[in-house]
Amino acid sequence: MATKKKQTKEWYTSKTVWFNILTIFTVTASMFGFVPDQEVADTTSSVLLALSPIINLALRMITDKGLSLPTANLGK
Repeated sequence: MATKKKQTKEWYTSKTVWFNILTIFTVTASMFGFVPDQEVADTTSSVLLALSPIINLALRMITDKGLSLPTANLGK
């Protein structure tokens, strides 16, 4: 019986990875005051942090491929 190789994609094509990068960037910018209106930024950050687990789960459920991470040629 032939084994089926799992399809993978490059990490930078993952919606989940980009969503998490955007979340980290937005929340960090808000924490350090790099926003025009701090009150709106605080609210946005709170909502984004509250919704992140739900959005991550939804993105994970619709994915059909794993990630292909670059490997280092250590010892060669």
